[in-house]
Amino acid sequence: MSNGLAIGDAMKDLAVFYDDFNGVFKQLLSVDLDGTYRAPPHLKDIEATALPLTDQTAYRTVFTKGQIVKGQNVLITGIGGGVTLFVLQYAVAVGFNVYAAFSDDSKIERAIQLGAKGGANYRKENWEEQLLKASNGQQIDVIIDGASGPGADTILSKALVLGGIFVTYGQTAGDCKFNIMHILHNIEVRGSTMGSRVEFEKMLEFVEKYQIRPIVS
Repeated sequence: MSNGLAIGDAMKDLAVFYDDFNGVFKQLLSVDLDGTYRAPPHLKDIEATALPLTDQTAYRTVFTKGQIVKGQNVLITGIGGGVTLFVLQYAVAVGFNVYAAFSDDSKIERAIQLGAKGGANYRKENWEEQLLKASNGQQIDVIIDGASGPGADTILSKALVLGGIFVTYGQTAGDCKFNIMHILHNIEVRGSTMGSRVEFEKMLEFVEKYQIRPIVS
């Protein structure tokens, strides 16, 4: 997938595009018109630059792979990263019941301020009980995960409902090993990457419709 860039005020109507040339610090460049997209007008330039990678990854993860529907319970692990914050904003915008899991209580509280219904610190003993308490005893329908690692087995076995979906787009916490019995319980494990051009266009429409703003650190 080519690099995603944004250009300045002089061409803001064509601010988001795919660049097929190497180098991202150009002042001027030439691109095909069919590779350019109008940036959502409510965004600042610095916000628009966040869309091609993290925002597109989040869109594909939630809607293409997660296939989440309104009212379902969604758990986002590793809340606080660029992709996860977009996933959170998307899920809240369309009415999903969102919960967060992280090793830092302050990040969970931040997620709640942004619209999550609750969360749990997976570093703490019996964290899954804390999660179930937050969700009024209901298990999770879809898990969005970008870390994988050894904790994935616990998440699959103790948080995800039978027949649920586990979507992963990364492996920052290391190798994932889990019991094949989870799969036999009709759980689906789905991998995801950035996304297609069609998904990119749908993402831009979604961001404009719901007035999503990237959280820029």
